[in-house]
Amino acid sequence: MIKLSLIIPIKVTFENRFLLKRLEKLASFFAQYQTIELVVVDSSPSKKYNKKISNINSITYHHLEMEGIYSASKARNHGAKKAKGEYILFYDVDLVVKSDFIENIFKDIDELKQKAKEAFTIYPCLY
Repeated sequence: MIKLSLIIPIKVTFENRFLLKRLEKLASFFAQYQTIELVVVDSSPSKKYNKKISNINSITYHHLEMEGIYSASKARNHGAKKAKGEYILFYDVDLVVKSDFIENIFKDIDELKQKAKEAFTIYPCLY
């Protein structure tokens, strides 16, 4: 059973191709958790980058064509519709994950369930 879906929007271009390495690192980190689904919503214009991203193990891949300016929020909404987890967390590919991040997320989920049937929390990010 998937408990948590992490939605990661990404758009790789020649100028920011380092994001592929970041995504690979994140995928390998999150792969150790059986109850986590990593939903990557890719809006990369290049077929070369699309293929590289879709071949990363342990992700659920979705491609979303976008006309005009890239919108990470559109990609997040698309990913949320595709997610199978009981809970959703939006995560950006350029964030650094701490080793105890997932344990803290699950702890917060358990605490919030005690307080309210429907609740959410926001995590501040350092880039």
